[in-house]
Amino acid sequence: MKKYMSMSIKKFFMILFLFIFLPFSSIFAFTWTEDEIRQISRSEKITVVSTATKGIETFSVLKDKNGNTFNVINVGTLEKGSVKNILRLKEAFFNWSNLKIDRMKFMVSRKGLDIAVLPLQFAYSNINILPHLPAGMLFSYTDSLYYNFRITKDNLFIKISGDFTGETELCKKIIEAIKDPKEYIIKHDPKYILRQIQRVTKELDEIKKERDLLRWAIIVLITDKSISIQKIDRVVEIKKATPKYNLNQIRLILAKEKIKLSKEQINAILTVYFYQWANL
Repeated sequence: MKKYMSMSIKKFFMILFLFIFLPFSSIFAFTWTEDEIRQISRSEKITVVSTATKGIETFSVLKDKNGNTFNVINVGTLEKGSVKNILRLKEAFFNWSNLKIDRMKFMVSRKGLDIAVLPLQFAYSNINILPHLPAGMLFSYTDSLYYNFRITKDNLFIKISGDFTGETELCKKIIEAIKDPKEYIIKHDPKYILRQIQRVTKELDEIKKERDLLRWAIIVLITDKSISIQKIDRVVEIKKATPKYNLNQIRLILAKEKIKLSKEQINAILTVYFYQWANL
């Protein structure tokens, strides 16, 4: 009797040790067995096509009762909460009326789920969406489903992102972008406008530099004398500040500032920049 009680106490403390010192999720890690799936959904039947482990990552290829294949990649243990979301979202995606899925992959992390969907067929409102989806669609799920991917049209990469409220809403959004990509970008992607402004500003700066360099070369060619761009800029600045100033008035200001330029050089600058030529 004492021996039996001693063994029971030992078992009790061993079980207690497991619950206290081992992670709860590792004890109840999900491995896609029939019993585990039945606990989550009595109507769902999942077949494990293949499974592989690389380091702490597990790669599973699964097939549901309708023959739909999907992949699951998880780091460490897979918990029941994640499995519930995977099965629910899997069912929703495969039931889209406008989409036929080629491949679907669920990536499980502590933050939630990332879902990559590669369509086999995808059309809405008599428009084939598939050619505009070079990399498929990417969704993420924490408390709700969010999409963030890009489509292509007229050599533009158009960002499609937002909270998922339904298949029709997303399809309409994609079609809007396909029909008028520039208008869609202006409406939905303000960062793109900022990037375009920055690009145009940079191009204009480059054009200005090239134009100023060309003007400098012409002035040097006319006067047959080298001249610094800083001196040219100062003459242009004086003339713009007071357009009525003539060559002699500008020369007096330059003399006070101890900037040495000949009449010929000032005349060449005024000619190239302001189309004003004085007979010296």
